[in-house]
Amino acid sequence: MKKEVSRREFLKGAAVSAAAVATAGLLQGCSNTTSSLDEGEYTFADVINWKGKYDVVVIGIGAAGATAAIAAAEEGAKVLVVDKAPRHEAGGNSRICHQLFATVTEVEGGMRYYSSLRGKYLSTSDEMLRVYCEGMTGLRDYLETLGADKSKMTCWRGKGIISYDCEHPEQDGSDYFAAYTITDKVKDGALYRLLRDNVMNRDNIDVWYETPAMHLIQDPVSKAIIGVQVERKGEVMNIRAENGVIMALGGFEFNDEMLETYLYRRMDGYERFGSEWNTGDGVYMATEVGAKLWHMGNYEAGGGVIGCVYPADGDALYALGGLAAYGATVIVGPNGTRFVNEDATTQSRHGHVNVSGTWRIAGIPDRVFGIFDQAKVDLMQMSDYMGHFAQGGNLYQADTIEELAEMLHMEYLPETISVYNRYCAEGKDEAFHRDPSGLIPFGNGPFYAYEFTKLSILNTQGGAERNEKCEVLGSDGNPIPHLYSAGEFGGLTAHTYQGGGNIAECLVFGPIAGHNAATKKEALPVYSNKKVESDIVYTPGKENDLVKKVYDYELGDNEYLGVSDKGQGGDVVVKVKVEEGKISAVEVLEHGETPGIGTPAIDAMPSQFVGCASAEDVQALDAVSGATITSEALKEAVLDALSQAQ
Repeated sequence: MKKEVSRREFLKGAAVSAAAVATAGLLQGCSNTTSSLDEGEYTFADVINWKGKYDVVVIGIGAAGATAAIAAAEEGAKVLVVDKAPRHEAGGNSRICHQLFATVTEVEGGMRYYSSLRGKYLSTSDEMLRVYCEGMTGLRDYLETLGADKSKMTCWRGKGIISYDCEHPEQDGSDYFAAYTITDKVKDGALYRLLRDNVMNRDNIDVWYETPAMHLIQDPVSKAIIGVQVERKGEVMNIRAENGVIMALGGFEFNDEMLETYLYRRMDGYERFGSEWNTGDGVYMATEVGAKLWHMGNYEAGGGVIGCVYPADGDALYALGGLAAYGATVIVGPNGTRFVNEDATTQSRHGHVNVSGTWRIAGIPDRVFGIFDQAKVDLMQMSDYMGHFAQGGNLYQADTIEELAEMLHMEYLPETISVYNRYCAEGKDEAFHRDPSGLIPFGNGPFYAYEFTKLSILNTQGGAERNEKCEVLGSDGNPIPHLYSAGEFGGLTAHTYQGGGNIAECLVFGPIAGHNAATKKEALPVYSNKKVESDIVYTPGKENDLVKKVYDYELGDNEYLGVSDKGQGGDVVVKVKVEEGKISAVEVLEHGETPGIGTPAIDAMPSQFVGCASAEDVQALDAVSGATITSEALKEAVLDALSQAQ
């Protein structure tokens, strides 16, 4: 939502000149004149038509925004959190990620590890890395203060999943790293729900969903950020932030223009797995007030073959995951030439592959193909999947390499295979130094080409530059007064990423941003000798979208209402009928699950509950594949209803 309100329209609400103040219809005063001003002298804040007034405004309710709001509230601030997503989709990537948070066991060792991940990219200062590592040493204790059970937290180091483990064990200081979840599961939404519920349980935090922030309001004299212009229920309004504004809007992975501009990818060149609400709004808002950007070219991709996407079916994905690991396989671009060490493609670390000794997101051609022979199919036991691949339109087959090359217009494919076979005979890959043990020559046909669809993208790291105090920096390198940020919007990762790092960054820097934003600020300078009283409508506690909902449904005989807040999209509400001690019917009344992801469980599971008579019966039911979170939420809701019957 880049331009719902034009810059010209915005200037009516937050003018930067005396002439604009005199003529703009929205520029009316508010009654916050400071005692340091002489009679008849007013600040820029006194000539804005404010519709609401808070101490701190937080933009975004992911992990960074939630922890920032909690910290500001603990300082006694009256906090407003706005998020443009509806309630069941809010939370950004924090809601849908794997819920891992990075930790280090010791500050100096952690500094060595994260300094090595930073490499030669020194934009992220030593001071920021130190604050980060200091914070990571205490994250488990911090989450315990918010209600997490420390004894149930799970360490994922050494469990065999590279993106959950230490991704760069060869780096100095890696021994000090470990990633955790607050439960024994990943991708269960537990951490996000914990943070959201802590926001909900604080009386001095209001949350407005479906309320996009549109512009920051900046004092033209001091350059301080004094409020935010938002759109709520069709009305554009100015909200005063007397002490600070915190930007926690996430990245820009769903902004096609920014992907093309900053990541140099055509607009259809990515398969995106994050929150579709991450459209880079913060970049527009921050640059309007003179913020400096950093890390705009850095992002994280998924694993697999050079971070590319292939069928979501579990078995097919497993087969293709090992496609390039060894044997008669090469990875080529659209002209049939190799461009990468195939061994490295299956060792992807959040999409980074080893390029001549440096772990980087691979620069790949517009189209990527895996070329392999029948012996490889037999070796990988992929025969059962070949029809599946062909049905998806991504598999090509020919009796000879020449026919396959002609079919795909790959001019150099025959030469590529010939040279590769020579490397196999010599036991040395002179082009890309592939492991000799996996150099197996192409044999007899048929021959196959599988086209990997798109390069995956999990999240971007770029945004407004900030310092270790979470102050947003201007183009001159100095902090923009009263403006703070945390989370993936302007993340600290400049080069190589470690799994769990983004959530850890939210948990470390969100509270810092909240505490600093809540600090009472000095009076604004004199701006005008005129003001008009504002009609303040929204004050703390006036309106809050994040409250525990009470459901009121008409129930018949032997019918009970069950609720679970553990759905991927929020509450799952069911009506359960119990007859003769057994469940006879289950109806899902409300849910916010994602179509095609969570909804298969919504469709399939209600009938499976019929006949269950105990909690053990319900818990024994299998989750629907690919919809585990929704399945577990349904079980919990049904158990809630069943407990009332018993």
